[in-house]
Amino acid sequence: MDNPKDKQKGIIISKHMKLLEDIKCGLTNDGNSTEELNNSINVEDTQGEVAKLTDVSEIVSKSAQIDNPDEVISDEVVSQNTNEIKAESEEKESQEATNPEDTDSENEKSVVISEPTEAMMEEMMQDDAETASNITTGRKVMAFWKRGGMHVQDRTRCQDTAFCIGYDEKDSLYSKYAENHNKIKVVMDGCGSCEYSLLGVLMFEEEFKRKASEIQISPDNLEDVIKEIFQKMLRFGNSVNFILDNFLFTILICFEYDDHFDVCTCGDGFILFMRNGQLYFKELEGSEKNEQGKVLPNYFAYDLEEVKGKLSNYKDGTEFELYTFDKETYSDVGVSSDGIRFFSRLNDEAKSELFSMIYYRMPNGVERLLNEHKGIFMDDFSVAF
Repeated sequence: MDNPKDKQKGIIISKHMKLLEDIKCGLTNDGNSTEELNNSINVEDTQGEVAKLTDVSEIVSKSAQIDNPDEVISDEVVSQNTNEIKAESEEKESQEATNPEDTDSENEKSVVISEPTEAMMEEMMQDDAETASNITTGRKVMAFWKRGGMHVQDRTRCQDTAFCIGYDEKDSLYSKYAENHNKIKVVMDGCGSCEYSLLGVLMFEEEFKRKASEIQISPDNLEDVIKEIFQKMLRFGNSVNFILDNFLFTILICFEYDDHFDVCTCGDGFILFMRNGQLYFKELEGSEKNEQGKVLPNYFAYDLEEVKGKLSNYKDGTEFELYTFDKETYSDVGVSSDGIRFFSRLNDEAKSELFSMIYYRMPNGVERLLNEHKGIFMDDFSVAF
């Protein structure tokens, strides 16, 4: 006899998949109301069951496949890196507690960009001729993401993504944004401790691009746009536990105009900016800590009415932070997930090579270097520059 719980779970998964297809195709007001959708989709958690969608990327029409299913990192390397990462984190927290006034200056560092070598020039030509499935390139921009070592070890998907609007002439939105002197670079990083944060990342990307085709997105209307997107996503599930499992992710957006860059951030990661021939990187962190003293990213989902005031941190919600860079001082600005932080463990030559390849928009070169040091870059890595 069939187990009633298994049958119910099958129905639940089927409804979830149907709603994801609706999100992919664009939600309209023609169908059920939000309340009706919630009543038909949400599951009372009386049995402790949450539908597990193992192939969300296929439904949301985004390639987030595991790069190399057979790729492995030895347990010894993982253990060594985990211990080193923990020690570095504890040392940083200790320094912040001792010298809190030095935190801002420590969050901004730089690497000198070297002139491209002959080998780099050859790689740049190869990058122009080849485009990998997880890389998009344009004349002036690179959006790149790659799975980190920890996800290779536990055989989970990359939870980062990056994309750009208005740079590539092949982009359907190129004329809309380029002609209006507004281009956009976006990086998103799903919370690693959330089981399905990739689901939220992919849903958000799909709806952000759709909204960008309807209106001109800018820092002035960004929060309203994002609130509207999250309201659509909440039709998939709006309980606190569901939101915390699926919708915790960093959002980093860089708007480029004729005379300046505006960077809007909500979560953790890095802002990258060029000044006087050096590539600087400013670390972004949350403003609150948990009981163990760990800094918590200020995810936008904490500002939802369904969540606000119900957690021990960010009880008053959160908001985007705005950073402005004028082009007279800063020649280029981009964003990156916090997975780039492991560069600090490279030697000086490898550091310079990594950031030079980012500066010269060499995605294949970046991927090669990350593969050479996959035991160092343990977290997902994404950059839009």
